[in-house]
Amino acid sequence: MYKGADDRHYYLNVQTGEVELNPKPLANDLHRIPDVTDERRSQWINDLLEILEQEPEDQALIQVRQGVEHGRDFQYLEKIILDDPGLSGAWDVVYGDDLFDEMRSWFDQMPIEIKYQVEWFDDCPICQAMKNGCDSLEELKTAFQEAKNKGAVVGGDLLDEK
Repeated sequence: MYKGADDRHYYLNVQTGEVELNPKPLANDLHRIPDVTDERRSQWINDLLEILEQEPEDQALIQVRQGVEHGRDFQYLEKIILDDPGLSGAWDVVYGDDLFDEMRSWFDQMPIEIKYQVEWFDDCPICQAMKNGCDSLEELKTAFQEAKNKGAVVGGDLLDEK
């Protein structure tokens, strides 16, 4: 647990879908979001190491591997990871994916239906094409061209192909 986390508790309001921090008073439609233990997060560090198994060993990666072998705690290992630009980028992905899976399994146990929703930018031709089920390369190229005409920075091989 992070310092100061003991007195912070997050709750899901099942009526609004909002997450609230230490709401007062506690209503019936609020469900406490479970804390993710440091032990569980340490397992995620093992996931990171498994992904980076074939990577060349830099000093930070060696320190993390040795820390895991010696049973160092999560905060110690995470500090090493976050202080290294290469590892911290990979960690953001692994941590985000594993945290999403953790929360999804919690949501699956809730007595409510959870709908996953993608936010689309209404003024973006590319987003609108994808939202509307764009199913051809020509439609996608047209959307990219429209976005470019509106001043968006787009490019790459897709626009250059004839």
